[in-house]
Order: sequence, then structure tokens, then C-alpha cells
Amino acid sequence: MGDFIQVFTELKGVLGGAGAVAVAVALYLWNQRGQRQLEGANTEANVSAIAHWRSVAERSDAALVAMTLRADKFAEERNEVREAFARMEGQMAEMTKLIAQQNSQLEAQSKKLELQSAEMLGLRDQVRKLQEQIHAPR
Repeated sequence: MGDFIQVFTELKGVLGGAGAVAVAVALYLWNQRGQRQLEGANTEANVSAIAHWRSVAERSDAALVAMTLRADKFAEERNEVREAFARMEGQMAEMTKLIAQQNSQLEAQSKKLELQSAEMLGLRDQVRKLQEQIHAPR
């Protein structure tokens, strides 16, 4: 910086002052060139990172949509199975009632048949006794 002041003081007049300012600007730009390149690289890295994270976010969004669709389909299938199970439970309850009714009817008919069987035995016994009376010697 001391060299710059020395050059500026040595130059006299309008042309010298303009030249000194031009030299100062050129030196400043030359010194800042590395910083601008570093900032450009940083900006490029930021753009690259943003692009990368954007693609990651897009993939995550797509995966989330796919998982949501799968979860919705699973919930729908689960609800269908629940409905089918509820229908089957209702059908089983009706079948159980029907079987109980039929079982009670069978028990009633079985008792009726037992009574009729006992009656038949009694009638057979009476028929046998009558036949004995008819065929008995007098």
C-alpha cells in the first residue's frame, strides 16, 4: 500500500491522478480476483447443493406418496376384511340359531319317536295276546 501512495504522489497533474486512480482500481481488482473466484465457486457449490437437496426432496416426496398410497390400499383392504369378517360372524350367529332350532326339533321328534316306539311295542304285545286268545284251544 505504501508503493501505491508513493506512485500517487509522484504523478502530478490530471493525467497522473487519473492514471493513479486507474492503477489503484486495477490493483484492487487484481487483489479481489481470487476472492471473486472463491465466491463464484462457493455460489456454484451452493447451487449444486441446492440441486442435490432438491432432488433428494423430490425422491422423498415420491416415496411418501407411494407409501401413502400403499397405506391407503392396506387400510381399504383391512376394512374390506373387517366387513367380510363381520358378515361371516353374522352368518355364523344365524347358523348357530338355526342349528339350535333344528336340534330342538330333532330332540322333540326323537322323543315323539320313542313314545311311538313304546306305543308300538304295547300294540304288538296286545296283538300277540289277541292272537294267542284266538288260537288258544277252548
